[in-house]
Amino acid sequence: GAVLELPALAERRQDILDLARIFLDEFGGQQELRFNRDAEHALLSHRYRHGNVQELREAVKLAALFAEAGEVRHEHIFTGPKQEGLSTEIDLTRSSALRWLLKGSRLHALRLAVFASFVAVTVLCLTAASVPEGRLSNALVWGLWEPALILLFLVAGRVWCTVCPLATAGQVAKALTGGMDRSPPAWMKKGGLLIASAGFAGIIWIEQVFHMTSRPHATGYLLAALMGLAMFFAVVYQREVWCRYLCPLGMLGASLTAPAVLQVRANASVCGTNCKTHECFKGSASQAGCSVFHHPLYASDSHACKLCLNCITVCPHGSARLYLRMPFQAVWGQLGLSGALAPFSLSIFALSLVMLVYQETLWIGRPVTLSALAGLCVTVGYGLSAVLPKFLVRGGEGGSETTGRIGFALMVLAWGPLMAYQLKNIPLFRGLTLELSDGSPLQGIIPSGGMPLLLLFQSAAVLAALAGAMLVLWKVRRRLQGEGARPQSWGWGVLYGASLVYAVIAIVSVAEGAAPQG
Repeated sequence: GAVLELPALAERRQDILDLARIFLDEFGGQQELRFNRDAEHALLSHRYRHGNVQELREAVKLAALFAEAGEVRHEHIFTGPKQEGLSTEIDLTRSSALRWLLKGSRLHALRLAVFASFVAVTVLCLTAASVPEGRLSNALVWGLWEPALILLFLVAGRVWCTVCPLATAGQVAKALTGGMDRSPPAWMKKGGLLIASAGFAGIIWIEQVFHMTSRPHATGYLLAALMGLAMFFAVVYQREVWCRYLCPLGMLGASLTAPAVLQVRANASVCGTNCKTHECFKGSASQAGCSVFHHPLYASDSHACKLCLNCITVCPHGSARLYLRMPFQAVWGQLGLSGALAPFSLSIFALSLVMLVYQETLWIGRPVTLSALAGLCVTVGYGLSAVLPKFLVRGGEGGSETTGRIGFALMVLAWGPLMAYQLKNIPLFRGLTLELSDGSPLQGIIPSGGMPLLLLFQSAAVLAALAGAMLVLWKVRRRLQGEGARPQSWGWGVLYGASLVYAVIAIVSVAEGAAPQG
């Protein structure tokens, strides 16, 4: 008999919306539902490699449950593979410490305490800039908070976002005003990544140009502006769109979520057999669901999770849980890793080295030059995200997922210069040197006059980041080979070589910055 060959759904995109509307009518029941334009674009942009038409059907079924006011929006569309556990992980949800923190209002009280401290520091920077209290507040921001933030992002991902005072400021503002509860606009979802990239570049730029480490007033204005933006977006829009789409620091944490050791994810088998209501996303009558429009069951948006832990406390089936995993492992081991953050990651990769060089040396002159280079870094980051798959894999196999893995790997490398940059702001290191006693085996490495402790820690950060990034890149290449892709040896050779040159420039810069000025 005749054989009818039906191409995969990704090859007949003209059928996607017709099928989706049929499924929406099926799952909408008596409710009349429709897709808005952003939702249609989201449906058309997915490849449906993990379930073909059935994957589309499941996505529409879930979207029909999440629809609001008869409309399915972009943030209601979830497709792709479910999150899977890695070979080595520990369920932290069973720990008595986490259960204690999540019980009652303890976590809420901790967030309010952090928020009150943040407000106090901001006020002191603005009103007491010329007295010790104001200078101490400024030193805490640049010499303690920012370096700790960069360290935490690599080690634990967005754990700072769990208690972030900007998010709490938004929640307080919404509680006081009632909020306008508008849905996130299309420009925010499409351009948020570029806005966050420019925002991060802008924060570091004004930190240097306005010498914020020694000017409490300038720091106070920056903190107040960030808090004001978070409050504005919280009052106008649903949930926490500032954290989801626009926050520069949150996006930095998101770009390090895969290398980090903490992850919230749901158990696919529990969700598939027991859950019909998805409180983890929607929330319940007494508690909010995910604050950033993320479903803990899906891998493609896992970077969006800000570890607010709402899903753990609201899930009636115990499916959503917090896991401790091996560092870096998810970059090559997690199925369906998204490439959405690659433009931001690659922009920060370029920008981190530029800022370190500007801080430590005279290679980059005036702020005008720095401004041009910062803009160039963002442009290069977005350009690289488009060409990397073809550069590294024949035929560009792997596409967005390959770009995402490389972006996460290079963010590990970028962490070195970024951490070195922040370490110089810690007052503790100023003037301290490491000197060795006579006969020490390290006398050939450490100069006779001693080595500045700051230089030692800065170099260690860069070298540790280089080692981590090289491991991740090697593992990513092996995964591609295991999946049948054809890595281009010359492309990977260039990538390895560029990574080494990147680290060398960073170390030379911190060494030059530590050298006595004649």
